[in-house]
Amino acid sequence: MLDFSSINFSQNVLQKQNQDIVDNASEFLVSNGNSGKIPLEAETIKLISLWSANDPKKMEKMIGIIFNAKKASETFITQQTGTPTTIFLDNYEDLQHDITVSLRRTFNAIRNKQDKKQKVNPENYIFGAMRNTFEVWYSEYMQSLSSNG
Repeated sequence: MLDFSSINFSQNVLQKQNQDIVDNASEFLVSNGNSGKIPLEAETIKLISLWSANDPKKMEKMIGIIFNAKKASETFITQQTGTPTTIFLDNYEDLQHDITVSLRRTFNAIRNKQDKKQKVNPENYIFGAMRNTFEVWYSEYMQSLSSNG
């Protein structure tokens, strides 16, 4: 029976495995039409990898925050409009770009605050930034539909 649990590997090997996962995450996580993959662009995954301190669990947590913010935005939009709303990330390159830009801006802001010894909750900061990104994008998207139609 194969057992890949951490206890079976030295710290050195675990570090190399984590580095490999983080370095190659954009290849095996990105959707490209395959089911079971994460519908984020490769650049977003690479950015998350870069800021995860070579820790796949931190990557997973950051990706989870993005999807929790998306779900919260969909719920908020549904409550505001009365229309069930689902945002399909695979369908909108502009939204993918907005997510990447927002993450980059957010990581920089968090670092600046932490470097100045200001108190900041990175998870809440990322969640808020992502939620704002989804809601602003959706509003602009709906506005473009109404002005074009």
